[in-house]
Amino acid sequence: MTEKLQQIIKEEVTKLPREAQDAINAFDWANIAEEIGKKYLLEEGEINDLQVETLLVLTGLESGEYYAQNIEDEIGTSEKEAEKIAEEAFQKIFTPISEAIVE
Repeated sequence: MTEKLQQIIKEEVTKLPREAQDAINAFDWANIAEEIGKKYLLEEGEINDLQVETLLVLTGLESGEYYAQNIEDEIGTSEKEAEKIAEEAFQKIFTPISEAIVE
């Protein structure tokens, strides 16, 4: 992850309610997104794009409903691969963070 991306993440997360900030900051979602990207043989720039798309959903700037489509469009994967990536991200990132916020 680039330093610029790290800075953008920090800035966007600070705009969220305290409960969401705490849940997101307590969870190593960026590394999990990187691991998912590597699993699907994404290049470094594509992994960064995946992290950005993930951040957009976490911060509420994009709906999770469009996550797979955005992965397909921004990273250039097939529809089927984008859906697999999105499904894994929901299991490993979005659901645990959502559960932490609810607690």
